[in-house]
Amino acid sequence: MYTGKLFLWMDSLGKAEKARFREFVHSPFFNKNEDTIRFLDLLNKDTEKKLDKNKVFAKLFPGQKFDARKITDQVYYLTRLLEEFLALQQFRGNNVLQKINLLSETLDRNIEKAALPVARDIEKELGDTGYRDNDHFYFEYLYQNKLDKYFLGKGKVERDESLQKKTDSLDMFYISAKLRDCCEMLNRTQIIQSEYRMEMLQHISEYISGQIEEFEKYPAIGIYYTILLMLQEPEDESRFLKLVEMLAQSHKLFPALELRDMYIYAQNYCIRKINAGVNEYYRKLFEINQKLLETDLIYTSKYLSERDYKNIVSIALRLGEHRWTLDFIENYKTKLSPEHRQNAYAYNLANYYYETKDHRKAIRQLSGVEFTDVYYNLDAKSMLLKIYFEQEEEEAFFALCASFKIYLTRNKLINEQNHTVYNNLLGFTKKAFYLKTRLPYQRNKDYQKKISLLKQKVENTKNIVNSKWLLGQIEALAPDP
Repeated sequence: MYTGKLFLWMDSLGKAEKARFREFVHSPFFNKNEDTIRFLDLLNKDTEKKLDKNKVFAKLFPGQKFDARKITDQVYYLTRLLEEFLALQQFRGNNVLQKINLLSETLDRNIEKAALPVARDIEKELGDTGYRDNDHFYFEYLYQNKLDKYFLGKGKVERDESLQKKTDSLDMFYISAKLRDCCEMLNRTQIIQSEYRMEMLQHISEYISGQIEEFEKYPAIGIYYTILLMLQEPEDESRFLKLVEMLAQSHKLFPALELRDMYIYAQNYCIRKINAGVNEYYRKLFEINQKLLETDLIYTSKYLSERDYKNIVSIALRLGEHRWTLDFIENYKTKLSPEHRQNAYAYNLANYYYETKDHRKAIRQLSGVEFTDVYYNLDAKSMLLKIYFEQEEEEAFFALCASFKIYLTRNKLINEQNHTVYNNLLGFTKKAFYLKTRLPYQRNKDYQKKISLLKQKVENTKNIVNSKWLLGQIEALAPDP
């Protein structure tokens, strides 16, 4: 019985939300169906979670013959109430929208004395929130639209500026929304090779560029326009620098989630530069991560994502920020979600030990954890492979190769791409290890030829993880001239 939309919604409610929803259902203003009240009370009892439809029916309708339709009806009624509750809860969290709707009621009822205080409250609310995002212009437009309709109906056009303010707000809303969406379209074309129609973008861009100083006074337009130019002209690094500067000055002007999304554009730009071999962008990416940590923008929910945790560690280690990295690993461990915490902590601490050349501690850290996540398991095995290779631990190396091969073959959760890149790493690393340990005294042309051939094969293989490390190890095998 306990499947479907109702129970997905119910499971998503926190303790306080469940209490408020119970009050909502018990309120005769929203619900007068006593059966629905008793149905909810049944569902809220932990001891009743295993009840089937027959048992629920017997409790709701004692003495009656079982009728599945009655249970279906109660599920439907309660689902509708829960959806209404969630929508109203969202609405109650938006004071501006509430007051705009109240203003509409006062104007429709022709209560001008009541409308004026509400209008003042809306203007104060729009000013006090501090946000100057896309929603700000939208609410400003809704507000001015109500006023314009009212004054038009009253014949007070000559006394009112609401029409001008309305159309100005609409322009700002449309331009900022269009820029934001076009930025995301351009970003996705670089990730998944999608094709989007960006009609009107050229006209909007020309319109903004013609009065750029005026538009840059509005961060919702200035920032997204800068992002747009950065995506369109990635070779011009000044766009990136300008974006970072504008974001640093706009932390109080946007909601946290939108500001985080803006920073992601800057992060992605750094990553593309790094992938193109411009290594100084490691430092710029590290500084952006520090800013996100300092301002708590790093959190997409109440937890730090394990992906961000891992990326921050990798970048910091790449820059040699060893003390900072260890502090970060320890201090932010508790910020990870409980179900991923141990895996993420163990792997990243092992990575720290590996990069600081403390291979013994890295091995101990990896062997002390049973990685439940397949991708942590792959990364952990890859790290052990590198350690045993570098230390020339022949027995451990070949034993790991055998178990790694079996894991890749049997684990059905590994997708085709990851299966390929790790298989290639395993195969080429075994060949390099053979050259490193089996032919140490054959410093002849044949030895050099085998090294060169292996290096060429690795370079020509696109799908291989840790290729830079592997090429470095192969190059180190070449005999001194």
